[in-house]
Amino acid sequence: MSLIQHFVNGKSYKGNSNRKGKVFNPATGEQESEVILGSKEDLNNTVNIARKAFESWSLKPPLQRARVMFKFKELIERNSEEIAKLIVSEHGKVYEDAKGSLTRGLEVVEFACGIPQMLKGEFTENVGKNVDSWSLRQPLGVCAGITPFNFPAMVPMWMFPMAIALVGMVASILGSFLVKGGDSTDSKALSHALHRGTNVAMGLTIVGTVGISFWLFDSAQGNPIGLAISVIGGLIVGWALGKTAEFYTSDHFGPVKKIAAQSETGPATTVLSGISAGMVSVAASVILVLAGIGVAYWGGEETLGNGIYGIAVAAIGMLATTGAVVSVDAYGPIADNAGGIAEMAELDPSVREVTDALDSLGNTTAAIAKGFAVGSAALTALALFKSFELAVQQAGGSLTLNVGEVDVFIGLFLGAGLPFLFAALTIDAVGRAATAMIEEVRRQFREVPGLREGKEGVTPDSARCVAISTEASLKEMIIPGSLAVVVPLVVGFIDIDALGGLLAGALVTGFALAIFMANAGGAWDNAKKYIEAGNHGGKGSDPHKAAVVGDTVGDPFKDTSGPAMNILLKVMTIVSLVFASAFV
Repeated sequence: MSLIQHFVNGKSYKGNSNRKGKVFNPATGEQESEVILGSKEDLNNTVNIARKAFESWSLKPPLQRARVMFKFKELIERNSEEIAKLIVSEHGKVYEDAKGSLTRGLEVVEFACGIPQMLKGEFTENVGKNVDSWSLRQPLGVCAGITPFNFPAMVPMWMFPMAIALVGMVASILGSFLVKGGDSTDSKALSHALHRGTNVAMGLTIVGTVGISFWLFDSAQGNPIGLAISVIGGLIVGWALGKTAEFYTSDHFGPVKKIAAQSETGPATTVLSGISAGMVSVAASVILVLAGIGVAYWGGEETLGNGIYGIAVAAIGMLATTGAVVSVDAYGPIADNAGGIAEMAELDPSVREVTDALDSLGNTTAAIAKGFAVGSAALTALALFKSFELAVQQAGGSLTLNVGEVDVFIGLFLGAGLPFLFAALTIDAVGRAATAMIEEVRRQFREVPGLREGKEGVTPDSARCVAISTEASLKEMIIPGSLAVVVPLVVGFIDIDALGGLLAGALVTGFALAIFMANAGGAWDNAKKYIEAGNHGGKGSDPHKAAVVGDTVGDPFKDTSGPAMNILLKVMTIVSLVFASAFV
């Protein structure tokens, strides 16, 4: 197999790097040769050779330089067929692409042919009173770099995420067939039945990921197992985030039982205990995400020398079994609504006991799904942030994230505060909608005869209540939704480094706030369910009333503000990425 070396100063040489890239035939996908990759020392040597050559070149008169450049242009045009074939053999491009590359290179040479004319300078007489203008242009030096683009080698990188998503979808479908219900209302038995489908889907996805990695990256310069570990790491971190959420929100574990016990002393201690449990859960979640990022980065470096790609596919891995996770998440609202229907239909209390047990598990599964969602949002935001940085560089700008710079520091604090403002607006929106709903219920009790007494044949105007909720859900999100779009645009047009700080600050605090709200809200809800099951005085007792207050506080936490953080982080980063070139 042929070895393609460097060609500098009219000579071929191997250089100082031991790294090699594989060149593939674009038609067959088979490897044809290897190209030696340059090192930093090779580049420095090449630049020094160019500088040395420039010393004598700079002494030549401009017209003589022009003649040399025109001769060079003539040689390229005369031998364009041979040069294009050489590009095909060394870069793995198809012939037409090689011709296009040669044409772009020729345009640079044509521009260089006109440089001597530009170097002549200008003289303008009497630009001002007794003032003549004379300008002189001087070349500063020569720098050249060549990076071959091997199109066939890029195809596996494009196919890999889609292949992982496909395997995850198929695995989720197969896993769903293993979820079997039983007669038991014990939440542990129900939990095992639900998680069986998710765990089987994860296992199948892991097996499929390893096979796909070796299939697509068997010819990569690194070990294909690296990217498989990145994806599996993301999948396991998502599962671990779910288990963390389950620990802090399930009534089988200490945190929820502690909140229920605190209800013995009133609503204040109930709320404080729930806030504490939510905050503690953030620490464990942060450690898990950081571990996942580290593993994913190592995997990307191990296979492709690109750690950011490893982090991006880790997010794909975390969401690969979305079908199974979302179906388990949807279980909660279904069980909750079933309980509401049972109560409105005045069914036997034993039915409500069953639906309460199902709803309690549903709160836990919802927290698990939220952990998956916000964890993937953190990984995705990191990959998108890197894409934003590259987009800025391609547009001719640069992004500095030095906290010692005032603009970055200002952006960092703006970003840190934005998720809190966003959360406050969404919580206020829930409060206003709830107030309107309560006023409507009170109005109907006052104005509809027999409604308060529950007389037969008297029905409330439920449609009006539904309309209030639906209308509020749309109108109240105008301002919070606009923040996610407008703030990055305003900051980006003022200072792009401040925008970088804004995105970094929002990512860190938004992730922590989302985990805190989701887990605290789920813990409060299940603490109430735990008391309703007969503990601490049972339903109607003073501890139960205190737990209802905690549950009321927790609902906007776990159902509105917490999940909305996921959207905030992604929208802000995507808006910044789309408008990156306009900010430069």
